[in-house]
Amino acid sequence: LSLTTDMEAAVAEADIIIEAVPEKLDLKRSTWEKLGKAAPSHTILCTNTSSLLGSEIADASGDPKRFINTHFANRVWVKNIVEIMPNPETDLKYRDIVEEFAHEADLAPVVLKKEQRAYLLNTMMVPFLQAAQYLYVNDVADVDQIDKDWRISMSTDMGPFEIMDMIGMRSIVNVAEGSGEDQPEWKKKFIDFAKQMIEEGRSGQGDGEGFYKYDDNGNKIEK
Repeated sequence: LSLTTDMEAAVAEADIIIEAVPEKLDLKRSTWEKLGKAAPSHTILCTNTSSLLGSEIADASGDPKRFINTHFANRVWVKNIVEIMPNPETDLKYRDIVEEFAHEADLAPVVLKKEQRAYLLNTMMVPFLQAAQYLYVNDVADVDQIDKDWRISMSTDMGPFEIMDMIGMRSIVNVAEGSGEDQPEWKKKFIDFAKQMIEEGRSGQGDGEGFYKYDDNGNKIEK
């Protein structure tokens, strides 16, 4: 592996590009305008966007038929799912190549038949996280009690606020504000609260603190 901040050098001989800039449509499009010009003509163009449709971005790359969404789960080295979603103009041979690439990378590919905002995982998970946000901002229960209820009742190792810490509050805010939907008052209240957390340096595991505190290895510090 090697690192570079030179975009043209990074993609000069790339067979596949996986873009993962922050979840803002204008930024995604401007990035792909540059990547599309710099990449070789055979390169498969993948975006890791978690909430935007490929059809909202693909034309900026200059070649929508090579453009495809590949969404990786958080902590992909443990939860090795990658969701593969073609846009209406994607040549499906590239979908098949990306699926083969995923298998070679020891990932578990899930292939969507058509575009769906937020793919499969986030279509199911976002309403669950929002329900927890609603309970919190309406002072129904504390964070640890909401998480405890979910973990034990659903036999899972993480509650909704632990998941939000893993995702990071910046992504939570970007997705919420980029949805284009009218926000109910409780959601506006939560977004404001999330922005305050970010300003205070508590955006989640990456900062070592979100709703919970974490050690240098990202493990939650129990009280």
